[in-house]
Amino acid sequence: MKIVILNQMLQQYHKDKILGIAKGIGAEVCFAESESAIPEEFAAPDIVYGFGMNIAKTQKSLKWLCVPSAGVDYLMKPGVFANEECLLTNSSGAYGVSISEHMIAVSLMMMRRLTEFHEETMNQQWGKPLKYIVDRQKGY
Repeated sequence: MKIVILNQMLQQYHKDKILGIAKGIGAEVCFAESESAIPEEFAAPDIVYGFGMNIAKTQKSLKWLCVPSAGVDYLMKPGVFANEECLLTNSSGAYGVSISEHMIAVSLMMMRRLTEFHEETMNQQWGKPLKYIVDRQKGY
């Protein structure tokens, strides 16, 4: 079994863990940053994790495509997969905590006018007080 992982963000720790599991099931793994960087011996993989759209479209050997995004509507069209029996999975739910933390950070940044405060500080403009969230609840 040949597995291609298209991901630029993996740390060596993650790669080692993936390689250890793959070895246990007799699979070969190729880590590549893009489809164009995949070596010839992995040109027809069984499994792809990542956005391997060219592989999906051209390789009948592909049995499973797992994309690192939540939405897969754009993949649910005729002609996307050479193997119409290819399993398609996504990463729905994997980003919930990250998105929630980002929303809290952006909300606080906007409520406290931190971008404006930062710009004024960089221009050595002092004196405007920060607005407090608790004061906004009281109507100040």
